[in-house]
Amino acid sequence: MANRRKFNTCPNCAYQFHGVDNFCPNCGQENHNLNVPFKHLFLELLEGTLHFDTKFFHTIKLLLLQPGRLTERFVQNKRAAYVPPIRLYVFISFIFFLIIATDVLHEPDKGESGLKTSVTTSTVKRPANDPDPNLDLSDRSQYSRIAAMDKAQQLDSVLKANYFPTSPFARRSLSKVAKFLSYSKEEQTHRFYKNVSLLMFVFMPIFGLILKLAYFRQKRHFIQHLIFSIHFHCFIFLIFTVAIVLDALFHTDIIESIAMLGSIIYLFLALYYFYRQSRVRILFKGTGILILYSLALIMLAATAGILSILL
Repeated sequence: MANRRKFNTCPNCAYQFHGVDNFCPNCGQENHNLNVPFKHLFLELLEGTLHFDTKFFHTIKLLLLQPGRLTERFVQNKRAAYVPPIRLYVFISFIFFLIIATDVLHEPDKGESGLKTSVTTSTVKRPANDPDPNLDLSDRSQYSRIAAMDKAQQLDSVLKANYFPTSPFARRSLSKVAKFLSYSKEEQTHRFYKNVSLLMFVFMPIFGLILKLAYFRQKRHFIQHLIFSIHFHCFIFLIFTVAIVLDALFHTDIIESIAMLGSIIYLFLALYYFYRQSRVRILFKGTGILILYSLALIMLAATAGILSILL
């Protein structure tokens, strides 16, 4: 806070301040009088917001243009000028998954592009228990819903016919699959990415553990590898957010492919500048890290898919 309106005595516990106390040593309450006109509070809020923006853009600039340097600054305890890693990750990941959700909801299904105009109520078998017989099946989203319901009913009928073992767990699991198939494609994708966003909080420490094993000879604390992992994923989410938006604007997929290649190059550069090893060792060790990272990503996607069906 640039200018504090200090009390002589703490209003909460009556502790006598010594003039330099910004917080009460007795109860911890901030030594700052908020009983002022609204314009003063508004100016303080504006100052705090602009200060955050300055730190945020300074952090993003270092994150994007100098791989590994932001993590190095934090390890060296030079943190005042930058946004903390967790806060940075939460903000960027929120924007990323919001863009993903918006892109999924508005992206046309290329596999059904010709179906949208050709499908009519006479060519699609409507499920008998469809609650709305007035659905326009020429609309792609309505057709997807009808088709999904039909698949779910077919699986449900197979379950009722006892074609599978009568194990309660197996039947319960297959019933959940049938229910998941009854959702629209958009709903299925939404559930998947929701689980991915939650699992990322487990995945980042796993990637930190991979780095810890790869560089165990450097005797670094695990928190350093974890901060590297957080910053790396912040970069990934940031660059793919931009790529998804640009691909949507220009109706292409090439920018996302470029972002994928850029993320791999960024990883090697960040490893080189942060862990300070020779280029040859970084090349071999980074390749191993990349392979393990890819396997972990596959496990993450599989786990997110299972949770989307079962939960």
